[in-house]
Amino acid sequence: TRCPDVPLCCPDNSETLSGCFRNGCPYAAEILTMIIEKNLTGESRILRTEARHRLKEGKGIRVFSRPDKLKSWLEDEGLKLDDRKHLITDAGKLIPGYDKSNGIEIFAHSPFAAYVDGELVDRNGSSLILHATFYCDEQKTKFILIGDTTHEVLTEIVNITKAHKNECRLEWDIFDVPHHCSYMALNSEKGKDKTDPVEDVKWLFDQGKTGGIIVSCSKTIPNNDDDDQPPHRQAANFYKDVATNILGEFVVTMEYPKSSDPAPLIITIEESGATLKKKICGAGVIMTSRQAPRAGVHNVR
Repeated sequence: TRCPDVPLCCPDNSETLSGCFRNGCPYAAEILTMIIEKNLTGESRILRTEARHRLKEGKGIRVFSRPDKLKSWLEDEGLKLDDRKHLITDAGKLIPGYDKSNGIEIFAHSPFAAYVDGELVDRNGSSLILHATFYCDEQKTKFILIGDTTHEVLTEIVNITKAHKNECRLEWDIFDVPHHCSYMALNSEKGKDKTDPVEDVKWLFDQGKTGGIIVSCSKTIPNNDDDDQPPHRQAANFYKDVATNILGEFVVTMEYPKSSDPAPLIITIEESGATLKKKICGAGVIMTSRQAPRAGVHNVR
């Protein structure tokens, strides 16, 4: 079963949805919500069967959810929640197996739960929002990865993170913009030429470090509004302004290195930070915008 984001986002143009369980693709969160859903058909039913099988087997899967959300289903399958908690990561937690000792730690922002009229309600259950910190010598490089989400969800994440005094988990050197450059991640109003983000989303983008890289995993940015679907040029114009203000770069996957001949986008993370590798079109030459690392320094890609 092919992932619907291929070839726009997936680094492996032949990646399958079952592979997403293994590789941690942001699309995987939508698959994992299927575990407790009923009356699914077609591909969704196939994916649910695979996810349930892996969870029952106790391997080959990581569920991003409040653990209690799966309690009833596990009990119906003759399993105990405590026996599967090691496979479940709640929002506000680090993903097991990734820590400073092996060069990267990954913090889960979403899916999360919030109190609405006194009731705990699950939010953004169909998309992961992760914050990765890469360690290379003394250098920390921070990467925000976001699937399909809206400005309302991002606003809640900013407020929850601030309430826990955990703002460092929203700092970034690389930002994977939401939903293929949709304006809905910034504001409900698209704007004529540029989308002006709501206050908390603007604050989030203000956390970008000098030289930051903003990536839109999307088709070529249009120069008109003929298509209602993303990418939206108004959102792209906001991201371009952010990149300019931090002396960084805004790059679109299907425009890289040129829209007529796109190629895989490679960002190298080393002791000097994040570097977008640039290919001289037609020459087969790769160059970077930063000085080459010292001999013997470990690079994380």
